[in-house]
Amino acid sequence: YAWSLFYRIIYNVNGVINHIGDAASENENLQKNLKAQALTLRAYAYFQLAQLFQQTYAGNENAPGVPIYTEATTEGNPRGSMAEVFSRIITDLDEAVKLFEESGLPQRHISNPTKHVARGIRARVALAMEDWPKAAEMAAAARQGQTLMSAAQYSTGFDNYTQQNWMWGLEVNSEQSTTYASWFSHMDWTIGGYCGFGFSRKSFSLELYKQMDDEDVRKKLIDASSVETGRLIPHKFAAGGDKEFDADLVMMRPEEMLLIEAEARARINDDANARALLKHLRDRRFENPVTVSTAGTELLDEILQERRIELWGEGFRGFDMKRLKQGVDRTNSNHNPVVARVMSLPAGSEKLILQIPQAELDANPNMDEKDQNP
Repeated sequence: YAWSLFYRIIYNVNGVINHIGDAASENENLQKNLKAQALTLRAYAYFQLAQLFQQTYAGNENAPGVPIYTEATTEGNPRGSMAEVFSRIITDLDEAVKLFEESGLPQRHISNPTKHVARGIRARVALAMEDWPKAAEMAAAARQGQTLMSAAQYSTGFDNYTQQNWMWGLEVNSEQSTTYASWFSHMDWTIGGYCGFGFSRKSFSLELYKQMDDEDVRKKLIDASSVETGRLIPHKFAAGGDKEFDADLVMMRPEEMLLIEAEARARINDDANARALLKHLRDRRFENPVTVSTAGTELLDEILQERRIELWGEGFRGFDMKRLKQGVDRTNSNHNPVVARVMSLPAGSEKLILQIPQAELDANPNMDEKDQNP
């Protein structure tokens, strides 16, 4: 599904990128803006594919990535190297930012990429490439003019973009809702989906919960009354009484950009600014102002832990484990070994990357079984 989804996006936006000059509108700024949006979406799709179908970029630059297409074609290409895929991503994002700035048009809807979103994705890419100065630069630029959510905003349920300060999100309405097949059906305890009815309950990690401060609003959103059964009920994604199954999907927030900048600055030994950024976020999440006094490796670890807590459930932890070259460790937490089946994996495990769909190998003359992931 992931392969088909992102390549469908790539196919569609390639048509826009290569034919925007044929658009009926003669508004040059509008054409630039639409092309910039398409370039941003293409870069995002390639970045997701690269992260899903290969190990992290750093140390695997020459490893097989995914096929690259810049035309709307049905003829298959061979796998490009990770270096080639990332080069395509960077080129697209740099051009997108340039076109966004030249067009000068505001964001029409939360689902539309902007120069801030393009810079935000560029910051994510730099983080994966371990290009710390670029990650800090792009994250700071992406967050410019954005404000962090208050504790009250954070507690509203992450289901309605109008109540949040997302930079990029996908609004869902009743015609688009997938109801029981939706993200909220599986994550939200407040509505009657797979999670709410108890068919597939999702719990917060006890290991992570124990490390959170009692004054942290994010900890207060977790119901620990049933912890003896191994159940910690998270309410970060709660749509009950508001959008229900029509809940909106978050794609990017300024808090993520702050954490990228903080991590990057810690890695280049800019501890003072890294501490200030971490304190700025924590002051918005804790009941009372906090003190951040760590330095060096301890500070970096603190920032990475903050990233786990703040961005929980938003789709980053799996990719972070790969880029940080960490394995999976579900021991000493509330995981049931029978249900989890796999309690640990070493760093770099082949189980952390997806296999290419057999349908692609069958239909693409430039790929065969030797191109398959292990």
